[in-house]
Amino acid sequence: VVITPRLNVYNNAKEAIFDICSKEAKEVADDVQEQQYQQWVPPRQGWLKCNVDVGILNSGRIISGGWCIRDENGQFIRAGTN
Repeated sequence: VVITPRLNVYNNAKEAIFDICSKEAKEVADDVQEQQYQQWVPPRQGWLKCNVDVGILNSGRIISGGWCIRDENGQFIRAGTN
């Protein structure tokens, strides 16, 4: 009989922690999603633009990277990854 109330408290605590973590994860995902929808801005006429992106582990180690060069019309010139 004593175990049942303790299990209920434990389940409620688990649910509370899950709700908090889910809310935090959604807020982070919303921030990331906003960043993904930024519109590309072309360079001045006669110039090229090189966009770069990297993937980084929590330890700060770069695990992947890529770059893409386009002209003022958005025309693809060259790209690379590692």
